[in-house]
Amino acid sequence: MKRIFCGALLFPIMLLALVSCFHKKVDSLLINRIGGVRLIVSAPGANSNDVVNSIRERLESLSFENCFVYPLENDEYIIEAPAITNVNYVIGALKPGSGLGFWETYPVYQLEGISKLYEYDDWITDPGYYNTACVGYSTPDDTAFVNMRIASEGIYSLLPDDCRLMWALNPSDNGYLDLYAIKCVDGRPLLDGTAISEFAVEEGKGIGHYVAITMNEDAAEKWQMITKANIGRDIAISFNGKIVSCPKVVEEISGGRCNISGNFTRNDANAIAILLMMQSLRPMKLEIVSAEYVAPTPQKIIIKK
Repeated sequence: MKRIFCGALLFPIMLLALVSCFHKKVDSLLINRIGGVRLIVSAPGANSNDVVNSIRERLESLSFENCFVYPLENDEYIIEAPAITNVNYVIGALKPGSGLGFWETYPVYQLEGISKLYEYDDWITDPGYYNTACVGYSTPDDTAFVNMRIASEGIYSLLPDDCRLMWALNPSDNGYLDLYAIKCVDGRPLLDGTAISEFAVEEGKGIGHYVAITMNEDAAEKWQMITKANIGRDIAISFNGKIVSCPKVVEEISGGRCNISGNFTRNDANAIAILLMMQSLRPMKLEIVSAEYVAPTPQKIIIKK
């Protein structure tokens, strides 16, 4: 009787193991066939099911379809995202930290020393208007040279101590990247990604994709004070050290609502949404062990004669 009972218990366990192996086989076949991103992450001490479910839910919520997550040994997990070509998009959902920031800015008319920057007008152009945080614009190919000149010519020594210059993430409609002057008090933004409680990637007529966000209660109160104090001035929103949007405040904003936009493709908007989503992954202390793009394997076609 004991043998029969043990056999009854072992059969579903063996069946689950076979099903799991089958899924892993299918997963690998899919990513090998169409290409994609493969990561291995570590989550020491975390519940295996919690890690798998949390990662899968976050990737699926960001329109990364057909993603697979399953545990390995030694508290490690493999993640496969078929058809995704940018490894950083997937890493961004898992890596601790926040690259999102809301900053006060300096209008050009408050930056007397910025005129030295225009001595290099072959590489950066004076915007010609001064009630804005945009201090100039350049082609994407010339930004590295401009950065070198800013450092070598001591441009920062001519600016306020808390002023930093930050490039736009995406080119404007004319193909140029704008350079902005942000107010960087203590090296920290006024608000970061921890302020966000809800968000959604949406598409607006004529403005492309954007991220609609709602802040938590404490951040919403601070956001209202920030916007009230900056009416008529630009507020910069950055993502991983690049400005994604720099709207002018026309009135104080209550309720903690804001749209983050800036010539985004869906992938751009998803990348920012990933940054917001990863806040809830911090307690699991996920660490990236390895990350790679798996190129699709050419398929052999056998023609029978």
